[in-house]
Amino acid sequence: MAMLVRKLGYAQLTEAVRFRNDWEGTASLAVRAGEVAALGAYDGRGRLHGGSYEEMAEQACRAYLAEYLTGTDVVLTAFEHRECLDLSRRIQGYLLDWGQLQAGETTDLREGARAYVGDMIIGRHNGNQLGAGLPGRTLSSGDLLRVAAAGETGLIVSRLIRPDKAGGDRTWSAPFTVTKSYARAYCDLGYAQTWHTVEGQTVAVGIAVANDRCTREGLYVALSRGAQRNEVYAYPAAQEPAQSAIGQPPVPDPEVARQCRLQADRESAQPTAALDEQDPISILAPVVRRDDAEVSATETRDQALSDADHLGALHAIWMDQCRAEAYGRYAQAVRDHAEPADTAEILKDTDHLWRTIHAAELAGFDCAHVIRAAITGRPFTGARSHSAVLDARIRTMTGEPPPKTWDSWTARLPRFADPELGQYMAEVAAAMDDRQRRIGQHATQERPLWAAQALGQVPTDRHQRAGWEARAGQLGAYREMFGWDHPGEAIGPEPAATFPEARAEWHAAFAVMARVEGIDVRGLSDGQLFARRRAYEVETWWAPKHVAEELRAARKQEQFSKVEATRHAYEAAAAARHGNSELAALHEKAAGSWATVGQRATLIGDTLADAQDTRGHDRTHPPNGPGGRHRAQTPRHAQSRQPPAIR
Repeated sequence: MAMLVRKLGYAQLTEAVRFRNDWEGTASLAVRAGEVAALGAYDGRGRLHGGSYEEMAEQACRAYLAEYLTGTDVVLTAFEHRECLDLSRRIQGYLLDWGQLQAGETTDLREGARAYVGDMIIGRHNGNQLGAGLPGRTLSSGDLLRVAAAGETGLIVSRLIRPDKAGGDRTWSAPFTVTKSYARAYCDLGYAQTWHTVEGQTVAVGIAVANDRCTREGLYVALSRGAQRNEVYAYPAAQEPAQSAIGQPPVPDPEVARQCRLQADRESAQPTAALDEQDPISILAPVVRRDDAEVSATETRDQALSDADHLGALHAIWMDQCRAEAYGRYAQAVRDHAEPADTAEILKDTDHLWRTIHAAELAGFDCAHVIRAAITGRPFTGARSHSAVLDARIRTMTGEPPPKTWDSWTARLPRFADPELGQYMAEVAAAMDDRQRRIGQHATQERPLWAAQALGQVPTDRHQRAGWEARAGQLGAYREMFGWDHPGEAIGPEPAATFPEARAEWHAAFAVMARVEGIDVRGLSDGQLFARRRAYEVETWWAPKHVAEELRAARKQEQFSKVEATRHAYEAAAAARHGNSELAALHEKAAGSWATVGQRATLIGDTLADAQDTRGHDRTHPPNGPGGRHRAQTPRHAQSRQPPAIR
């Protein structure tokens, strides 16, 4: 089915309508399209969290309980089944400690889990012989069930019925019986579910646990279930829960350390986890870039045939042989012009030196002349590194000029001493030219976004169309050679000077682009660039302060305070039931303090959001100048800021 979709095309919704906030719909669609920048929209509003698995799992469970215990329609998701088992076990432990489950008779579930009265379990098998609380409705895989009672032969459960719209109250079916044999064979704790299980569902709040080995398709599902809010707790995959202890060296049970931390939390009423230990965007960026769509055998065969002359492979051959030929000429030029002792010292370490000379040659310099000028009449007396001295001399002579551009690979083919190698490389160059031509033809037919952004729409005139096709082939060739696959940016940033071949190909591709985003400053000197930066500071002194980082921190604190207030309230009730009035009073005080902090964070966040919105409006509606007329229209905190003194 996926192969037919890719070959025949499909209709795709371009507007997300389930979200209460418009920005979230736009951001979720961008994640689906593979745009890493979309993660910034979530992070700027405090929706992304990063840390170790232990930290993220604990915080995600507490965030889930803060919603679940108040009746919010919330879903906690993870990529793998074993993560769901671990998260559900943690949540069950909290509910037991807080008296939300009836500690007594239990029922065995799959993989050693046990269900108490009040627990949420999930069926993993269609029970066609088991009623599900409605006439004609049988039990289905994925049904969430709440245990109302446990008997000798079975469980009395109710099935969750999702509300008709996001934000509605959860409802439950009429009670019905599930056999203990079905529960033991096919049921798990149901507090956390995999991303595949929740596809198609809409809830009020979505909370996800993810690592950097997940897939973009799964992350999109996790980020688009909640209509009111979606959050992700991200951790590095190297810290995921162990799949098996078999064959592993003996280590302390991590649950022992976890229980010690929880006990410390209860006794001190202080949180032991920080808001963020690691950058969540750096963890999730590889996920957004990764497209894990399954490819059929037919498509695999077709792709292999298509990649037979892939420029990534052909360019590696080209670069290897051309480097060997060029480096041999450079070494011979050094031998021709340097003293034997100096030659031996220079040729000891040539990596940086050859790259510098090669970059100069790609820019049009005669390498033999450059080497002769850098050596003749200029001794290396006292030099600790002859090659470094020669490298510095050549850099001073040549500067950093842009590489020359070529129309074809055949035109830039060097002369090889071996005739057979020369013939082989001529065939490689012809194959690369033909591949580039076909890439241009394909771009003309398919009209990808990167080509339209860089070259405009395909012209209707035959001659102009041929020119457009040739330029698209140049851009597409660079993308294929160096693996640049951004859907909207044609070639990306300029490669570093340490990779002269890539830099030369980038300049060749950049030269054919018809559109350059923003202001073209390629021809400006350093002084002109500094002057422009200073002029920007003068022209924007009136703008409201950039508060994105403060707003992010306020939103994170708001949510964290809500979670902590809920936790301490239930810890206080649990301590009171156990007769520990002192600890109960400590937690009650902590719950009140966190509630106050949360209210304060909400007020600060709303104020900062207004300032950020004002800044965004001012950026799209700039003033005529930094005079008083605009100052009268700006907020007070903007008016109070003075322009920087011009020296």
